[in-house]
Amino acid sequence: MILHLFIDDKFPDYTIKQFEPYNNSVFLYVKESPSEQIRHIKQQDKLTVMLRKSEEYKYLLSHLNEYAAIIIHGMYTPWQAEVAMAAPASVKLAWMMWGGDVYQRLDIRDTFLSPWNARLSKLHSWYKPQSDRADYMVPREVFMKMQYVLTDELEEYQIASSYFQKTDWKFIWYNYYSIEETIGTLMSAQVSGNNVLLGHTAGIRSNQVDGLLFMRKFRKRFDKCIIPLSYGEPWYRNVLLKIGRWLLGKQFHPLLQFMPREEYNQLLVSCSTVVLPTYKPEGMGNCLTALWMGARLYMHKCNAQYQFFKRLGLKIFTIEDDLNKNNPDAFKPISNADLAHNREILKREYGFAEMNERVKLLIAELER
Repeated sequence: MILHLFIDDKFPDYTIKQFEPYNNSVFLYVKESPSEQIRHIKQQDKLTVMLRKSEEYKYLLSHLNEYAAIIIHGMYTPWQAEVAMAAPASVKLAWMMWGGDVYQRLDIRDTFLSPWNARLSKLHSWYKPQSDRADYMVPREVFMKMQYVLTDELEEYQIASSYFQKTDWKFIWYNYYSIEETIGTLMSAQVSGNNVLLGHTAGIRSNQVDGLLFMRKFRKRFDKCIIPLSYGEPWYRNVLLKIGRWLLGKQFHPLLQFMPREEYNQLLVSCSTVVLPTYKPEGMGNCLTALWMGARLYMHKCNAQYQFFKRLGLKIFTIEDDLNKNNPDAFKPISNADLAHNREILKREYGFAEMNERVKLLIAELER
């Protein structure tokens, strides 16, 4: 049996859908208090839920040898660390890297800030109450105990290996959703509008302040600048709302409420251009949707996700070299030939059937 350790996010539902047919998994969620609510996982009837201080939880910690493997989905919580450290050597430990569990660590996170976002971060740190500054980080020794790193990007695995100086991790390809699940009913859709999508969340390391300053230079080349701000840091969202309205006026179009995937994808159809000014991998769903629908996707060269897309052979562009006033196609969709090329690669890498086969390989490795 495989034990999955979940936090409350949208990804667990995909994992349940992938693994449940094999009848070999327990999906665990541990609450810190009885009043804690599970808000994002829809298939709660498939979860094993227990309190961290309960006798049931203590029993779990002492009987982990009953499992062949444990998959930790995003390494963020004290209880995940406890379970990992309590696991005997006979249990295989696999960490599904979410990104933030590395990129948000205190000694590395500021390296992903763009110039203006770095200034804003320092200002915020100055007035932010001390009690709000402490962010829990899973101890390094927990990561060192892992045997496998699961991710769909070899480049991310390499970043984690370098950061933790851990050279004996085994890389296994894994992703939560297929391109069919990402795109939904719009598999044959192509972008048709002249809007720009800038960033994907209200996180300061998404670097939208520098992005907005940059986009101001191109105001005559697009209709709306759409910025998803439905989740992230409230203080940063408020700053972006003021700066965006000041710089772009009526062209600034923030998304403040969560939108169902189908509705959100309909909005992306209107975006001929997607600009992700982040220096680190994030917003994979937005990237895959943009590439599938034929948008012109811009990223920074230093972003490992850009390097990953280039390695796959996808048609993608850089903010440094391609997003400039001398490029007549800067805000136009890619050509039909490039669209077909990108879709062929995405279907090969993220197609539903292909992903199911990779899940089988993952299960075989962890259970052997």
